[in-house]
Amino acid sequence: MTTTYGMIGLGRMGGNMSRRIARAGLEVIAWDRAAGARSALTAEAGIRTVETLEELATGLPTPRVVWMMLPAGEPTGHERVSGIGGVASGGHGMSVNSGPARGNEETPGGGAT
Repeated sequence: MTTTYGMIGLGRMGGNMSRRIARAGLEVIAWDRAAGARSALTAEAGIRTVETLEELATGLPTPRVVWMMLPAGEPTGHERVSGIGGVASGGHGMSVNSGPARGNEETPGGGAT
């Protein structure tokens, strides 16, 4: 059984899921592109924040289990999260839903519908 999980995205949902996983007695290695989101979890027992996706990948045992809680749009599609591919190697795979949030769908022209 996996006892160490990776969490990418430490906003409201990712941060709270990390806390819940850690309270259940499992270890979480967590990353977010925003230093403030990482620092909000540094004092939490069972959660180790890292500054790079590479650190997250090397800290996880294989097969890697990574949970991504990412918003739709610019931050998710940007090269700042391009290192996610390295995290996936050595794992069984991951599922990512980076579709727009309900009620805020963007049209190809860039405006919200």
